[in-house]
Amino acid sequence: TWLLSDPHRAQLYTERLNRLKHRWRYYKTTPEHMIDDVPEIAEEIRRKKLESEVWWNLADILEWQEYHMPSKTMAFIGFELGIPKQRNVPVDLARLKKILAKKPLAKQMKQLIETWFQEHAFSPYDNLPKMRPYEKMSSWADLKTNLA
Repeated sequence: TWLLSDPHRAQLYTERLNRLKHRWRYYKTTPEHMIDDVPEIAEEIRRKKLESEVWWNLADILEWQEYHMPSKTMAFIGFELGIPKQRNVPVDLARLKKILAKKPLAKQMKQLIETWFQEHAFSPYDNLPKMRPYEKMSSWADLKTNLA
């Protein structure tokens, strides 16, 4: 509340958060690290041997948490839709609606999830961010250290 109470501070926060999301969208990491960042689904993904099909990125995880969307539901809807890692195939909206109809979620949450997939699931990785030398991180450990 304090952060967003001042319009200037809120604007700065929003700009910086969006810049961070943009950079995290392109951050290269392994599927294992991506799975570990969503611990509530890690065991099930490994049990179903879906590690090689991880399609989300760090920015997605941040948005799911920001809007209180269930990570497990989001990940597995993406698996069901067959979203490729490159995110270069449009989402089958009719199929998405059928998948959501079967989920025991509130109507508002279903609408939020549908909107998210419409706006974010088809987003090819073709707009790489420009990074200054001091912004580059060499490993996943560096990222975690910088955020600690």
